[in-house]
Amino acid sequence: MKEARLSILKDIAEGKISAEKGQKLLEELDDEFSEREPRKFTSRNFGIVSKQNFEQLASNIEPVVKPEFLQALREIVYEQEITHEELKRLILQNVDPAFIKDLARVGYKNLTDDDLYSFIIFGVHPEYIHQLKKRGFKDLPESQLIKMGIHRVSIEYIDDLDRLGYSDLSPNKLVEMRIHNVTPDYISAFKEFPLDFSVNQFIRFRKFRLEADFVKQLLNLGYSNPNANHLIELTKHGVTIPYIQSIIQSYNENIPLGQIIKMKIQGINNSFVKGVASQGFKHLSANRLVEFNIHGVNPEFIAQMQEIFPVELSANQLLEMRIHNLTPDYVEEIFAFGLKPSLREFIEMKIHRVKIQDFIQYQKLFNEKPTIQKVIEYKIHNITPEFIEEIRNLGFTNLSPQNLVEFSIHGVRPNFIKEIRSLGYSEITAQELIEFRIHGITKEFIERLKEKGAKDLSPRKLVNAKIHGVLDFFE
Repeated sequence: MKEARLSILKDIAEGKISAEKGQKLLEELDDEFSEREPRKFTSRNFGIVSKQNFEQLASNIEPVVKPEFLQALREIVYEQEITHEELKRLILQNVDPAFIKDLARVGYKNLTDDDLYSFIIFGVHPEYIHQLKKRGFKDLPESQLIKMGIHRVSIEYIDDLDRLGYSDLSPNKLVEMRIHNVTPDYISAFKEFPLDFSVNQFIRFRKFRLEADFVKQLLNLGYSNPNANHLIELTKHGVTIPYIQSIIQSYNENIPLGQIIKMKIQGINNSFVKGVASQGFKHLSANRLVEFNIHGVNPEFIAQMQEIFPVELSANQLLEMRIHNLTPDYVEEIFAFGLKPSLREFIEMKIHRVKIQDFIQYQKLFNEKPTIQKVIEYKIHNITPEFIEEIRNLGFTNLSPQNLVEFSIHGVRPNFIKEIRSLGYSEITAQELIEFRIHGITKEFIERLKEKGAKDLSPRKLVNAKIHGVLDFFE
C-alpha cells in the first residue's frame, strides 16, 4: 500500500501523470486497502512523520516543491503514514532545481543530501542566507546555518535585538538565546527599569526563571540598583517578594540583598527574627542571625540560658555555648553539684569533656574537693582513675595530684617504671623517674652503659652521664 502511494506521488511530481489522475489513483488505492485487514503496528513503523510534525515543516518545504506534490504528500501523511527517511528521499527527488541554483549563487553549492534536506526543512533558504550576509554574517559553515534554522534564529529576531541595542552577536550566541527563550519581548520588559544587563545575564535570568515583574517589585521596595548576580541568587534560592517584605518589617529598614539571600538559605524567617528580638537581641545583623541559626541559638535556647546564668549573656557568648555544646541540662547539673564555674570555665569543661563523675572520682581518690581547673588539667593530660590505680599499684601511693600531672606530661607511664625497676632501680623516686624522662634516659641507654663497663650507676650518675654525653665518649 505505502509503496504504491509513494510511486503515485513520484509520478505526480515528475509530471508523468496529472494531479487529477493521481488523486483518482490514490482514492482507488484507498478503497482497495479499506477492504483488507487493518494494518497492525510493528517495529517497522518507527520514525513515522506525525501530522503535527509535517505541518511544522510544510511552510519551509512549500517554496522548493510543486504545489501538487506538497498536497499529495500531505494526504499520505494524514491518511496513511510515511517515515522521516522516506520523506527526505521524496523531497530531495522533487526539489525545485531553481532552489539549488539560488543556493549556489549565495555560496552554497554541492551540498550533501543531509545538508540540503536540512536547509529545506529548517528554512535555510537562499533569501535567508542573503539577508544574513547583509547583516554581516558571511561565510557561515553549513552546520552553523542549520543550527540557526533549527532554533528559529530569524531575520526578524536579529533585527529586533539590534533595535534593543544588542548587535554584533555571534551565531552561537543567537542560538543560545533562542534555546533559552530570550525573546525581544522578554528583554523589552526589563528596559523599563534604569538597569543595564548583558545578553549573558539575560540568558542566566531565563535559566533561573527571573521575570521583569519581580525586578519591578524589588525596585518598589527601595532596592534601586540590584545587580544581576543578586537577582539570580534571589530567584535561585526562592526568595520571594513577601519574604523580603517580612524581613524588612522585622528590621524596620531595608536589609542588603546579599544578607537576605543568606538568611533565606539558612531558613531564617520573620518569626525567628522576632523571637530572637523578644529575648533582647533586637539589632543583630543579618550575618549574626545566620550564625545563630546555623549553630542553633534559637529563642528557646537563649531564654533557657538567660534564666540559668546570673549575668546578661552576649551574642558571642551564646554562640560559643552552642559551638561547644554547652546545654542547659549540663549547666544545671554542674550548679546543682555546688560548683560555680565562670562561663569561660564552662567552655573549657565542655572542650575537655569534663563531667560530674570526674569531680566525684577525684574527690574519692584524693579525699579532697578538687578545683575546676584541677579537674580540667587532669582531663587535658589524660589522668584517669585507671592510670592512678596502676601507678599506686607500683608503690607510688602518696603522689600528689601535681606529681601525677608531671608523670603524665613527661611520659612516666607504668611500663616505663617497670622497665627501669627491672634494671635494679627498685627504690627509684618519683622525681628521679621524671628526670629520667626529661633527659631521655631509657632502658637501652642504661644497658649500653653497663656493656661499656660502667658500674655503680646511681640515678644521679645516669642523669649526669646523659647530660655530658658519656656514652658518646665510649663509642
